[in-house]
Amino acid sequence: MLFAQRKPNSVMKHLDRLNAKEKRQLMMAPVWFVLYAALKDGKIEDGEIREAVEIVHTRRFSAVDLLQDYYKNVDLFFEENLSYELQHLSGEIEVDINNIKAKIHELRPIIRKIDRRFGYALIDSFNSLAKFVVMSSKSPLDGLRFFVFPDILEKETGKAIE
Repeated sequence: MLFAQRKPNSVMKHLDRLNAKEKRQLMMAPVWFVLYAALKDGKIEDGEIREAVEIVHTRRFSAVDLLQDYYKNVDLFFEENLSYELQHLSGEIEVDINNIKAKIHELRPIIRKIDRRFGYALIDSFNSLAKFVVMSSKSPLDGLRFFVFPDILEKETGKAIE
């Protein structure tokens, strides 16, 4: 797993309360949401990966202002981190889904530690990213009713996301 050690602009001020491991986990979150979304139909398609890479790259300048620096940092190693995670999948869909879901659940206390607005923006962004991945799949899924990821901050935000 690669993580940018330099501090691009203002993103790190939102992460001041986090230790190094938590920062790495938060920077890996888009990779995990992409994999979780891609695995839900039973296979990861090249088109889903290409779409995810393009979206993350684009979000460096198209995300809400609050998240642009975050995505600049994520984008530095997104492809490498995604490749790393892909290489370390077990090949058993249910096992892989559960492992990724567990990593996503570990984000809950991390997101609770950061600025509330930044956390909400991240949740919305992760949801959007995952939905784009689902919609890029060749497998017919009901994208409008298919909620992709576990209930991070559901109680705090009132957003049911699974």
